Amino acid sequence: MQLRDGRKTEELARALAAAIGASSADVQTCQMMTADSEAGPDAANACLLVTSPHTLAEAEGWLAGGRADAVLVWSDERLAPGPGVAVMAEQRFGDDWVSVTRRALPVTDAVVLQLRPRTPTPLEVPGASPVVLVWRGLDEAAVDAAMAEVDARTYAARARMVFVPDTAPAFSLSAPLYADQLARGARVSVLAQDGSWGCWRTLPLAKPLCAALSTTKLEDVDVQFLAANPITAGLAGPVDYVGVEGASGAGRRVMGVARWLGDDRRPQPDPLLRWPVPQGWAPEDAVTVPYVYALAYYSLLVKAQARRGESILVHEGTKAFGQAAIRVAAQLGCSPIYTTVRSAEERDALRRIFPQLDPCHVLVCGNGGSLFEYRIRVLTRKRGVDIVVNSLADRELRATMRCVAVEGRLLHYNREDALASRAVGESRDKRDGYLNHHCSLVCP
Repeated sequence: MQLRDGRKTEELARALAAAIGASSADVQTCQMMTADSEAGPDAANACLLVTSPHTLAEAEGWLAGGRADAVLVWSDERLAPGPGVAVMAEQRFGDDWVSVTRRALPVTDAVVLQLRPRTPTPLEVPGASPVVLVWRGLDEAAVDAAMAEVDARTYAARARMVFVPDTAPAFSLSAPLYADQLARGARVSVLAQDGSWGCWRTLPLAKPLCAALSTTKLEDVDVQFLAANPITAGLAGPVDYVGVEGASGAGRRVMGVARWLGDDRRPQPDPLLRWPVPQGWAPEDAVTVPYVYALAYYSLLVKAQARRGESILVHEGTKAFGQAAIRVAAQLGCSPIYTTVRSAEERDALRRIFPQLDPCHVLVCGNGGSLFEYRIRVLTRKRGVDIVVNSLADRELRATMRCVAVEGRLLHYNREDALASRAVGESRDKRDGYLNHHCSLVCP
């Protein structure tokens, strides 16, 4: 079946399903209103499909009267609805526009809760007024957890969730930027960096299938070079992950991360962590890059959830993982970046590699960690740093923990000390009396 103008209803139905899902509208039935339609919807919560501009005013009347929950409009131009009508979602198809509108629901009397990342939501909110929870600077990876936390509260049915970046204007129910969005009635509103609004919907992905290791091996890569990681005496065991460089079946030079278990006669390259070798790179150089950079990205992005503007301390910056962590932190916008070295020669070498580093932020380890600990406390005015990438042990590890700011994160990848202490966890420095919460990452 086709509409009068020849557009296929199948395409329109797909647009309808996507738009209604994005708008969070409670739609039970869908009816079509064309230019020759005379009757309105038969029941409430009906979505009116408008196929002619002449019927839009009439459809908006059904919205105002509460006879319909939403109106889907197919128009030649971008929709400009009248007062009292809010555009929930819109999509452009070539020269045409498909828009979902619903009756505006202004929010003038509500309990507003301003929240920061890692701030728990209140268990209860007295009264029957709507509750607007506003998160500022929350990472996208934490949105689902925040929504699930609100869903478990007693006020979940009257809650509205708003997620805005750090640079957004101050939230107010009367500010047009926020008042217009809340009037749309969306339960979750997300403000992008460019000032546009959107909603949030998580779609479940198919779970990965478990397969035998022998069926996932990549036989099309001829491994020619391995990046050897230092192995501490007394820590015998499988090599596990290594960096590799070789040639693919098509003859292209590739580098990547491979897993080498105890029962494997050769390393098995990962099917995803594999990249072409840049032109001009020697094999000996290319093989040292994949593992440490994959670990650095995983540590800072996934485990620490590093954000722009957070301070970071990277121990042993001249080592391969230290250099990778500094580059990734700079790419993520972390600032300021502090790092430690073992000697003046290492400090000069690191300054040549990273000329953008502040010379005052390149610190020398020594005296059980008291030197860099003192400098960090002076440079941060006793606040500490948000993220620490640590490879030190014993007294230097304890000094490092005292450098972490409140609610900071410690990424710890010294395998020998990890096996001795098992966990860094939560600690309290009794001398200064402040509490640090650490996210512990242990990598061999």
